[in-house]
Amino acid sequence: MSTTPRLRDNNPCHICGQTEFEWGFVRDRGAVTYLKGENGFLRGFEGGTELTARRCLECGCVQLFHPKSRS
Repeated sequence: MSTTPRLRDNNPCHICGQTEFEWGFVRDRGAVTYLKGENGFLRGFEGGTELTARRCLECGCVQLFHPKSRS
């Protein structure tokens, strides 16, 4: 894994500009996942990728991140 700091670790909240965050994950029957492409009936049976999340402690905005993102 790269030792370069990720933008998500240092960038301010895009809603209020504050920089204090709480990190976690979002739960929806196990995990919220990202699936490439459009939604369809059978898409609900695919695994996808679990996302990480940060919540701004000032305004409550939640941002989701793909684990392989360089941001």
